[in-house]
Amino acid sequence: MLLSYSRYAQLCPIIYGKGTVSVLGDEVKKLGCSKVLLVSDKTVSKLDIYQKCKKSLSDAGIRFVEFD
Repeated sequence: MLLSYSRYAQLCPIIYGKGTVSVLGDEVKKLGCSKVLLVSDKTVSKLDIYQKCKKSLSDAGIRFVEFD
């Protein structure tokens, strides 16, 4: 008999609410990261919120590679 199942585990906190994008970089730094992969698509990468994400990461000293 072949079993099929999935598992999901979340080890990092989920932070949400108005304005939380401004603390993105600091929260990523608290996780011990120094470089991250920023994944979006071509439409999202043109949005203001995406630019705010990049700024927050940069301001916190987090290097990032973009993939859209």
